[in-house]
Parts: sequence; structure tokens; C-alpha cells
Amino acid sequence: MKKPRHKAEIVLRIFRGETPDALSRGVGVIPGKFAQWRDEALAGMQAELQPRRTPVTPASWRKGQACW
Repeated sequence: MKKPRHKAEIVLRIFRGETPDALSRGVGVIPGKFAQWRDEALAGMQAELQPRRTPVTPASWRKGQACW
């Protein structure tokens, strides 16, 4: 089982254009897993890009969280 950070790095490599076959040989994961990880990453990005229902206020900021 790959750690989330490692999965994210692999997905970014796919987004940058590396082929699943070549990447599979390099990291030891079957290419079919990459599609699953990519889909999960895209779903997470889409969820985070949705408008918030409640406004973000200073009280809701977590330490170290970017605010813009």
C-alpha cells in the first residue's frame, strides 16, 4: 500500500505526461491503479474548488493554513 503523499507524487507525474506503462515499471504498481488514484485526486480537487456554503472567517482558520 502506497502512502498518500507517494500516490500524489505519482498522480502528478501522470498529469505531467508520463505514460502509465513507463511509470508502472519505475514504481512497481500496476497501471490500472493509476487510473483509480487519478480519479480520486480529480474528485478531491473538484470538491475543494466548489464554492463554500459558509464564509471563511479568521476564527475558522487553522494555524499555517493559507488564506486568500
